[in-house]
Amino acid sequence: MRGYWFEKYPRLRQLEAGRRHDAAAIRKALEASGFSVVEETQVWEVRKSYASYSYYRKELLSRKGRSILHELSDAELQDLADAIAAD
Repeated sequence: MRGYWFEKYPRLRQLEAGRRHDAAAIRKALEASGFSVVEETQVWEVRKSYASYSYYRKELLSRKGRSILHELSDAELQDLADAIAAD
């Protein structure tokens, strides 16, 4: 669903990228602190699934947690929800 968000409001993609640390930078910081990095494992976030769009829309409009959706105005968020529903 984030693809819809980023397509509609490209500035959100930049914000999201800024929230993710570069693996090489993390490794360097760990090694500088005395840690020995043996291996790197990438994991995918598991997103919640919804029984219907109405459940997703309700959660989308609530801007739960540390959501980047806080960066959108109420009107933009409503517009995003309407655009997703139209597809």
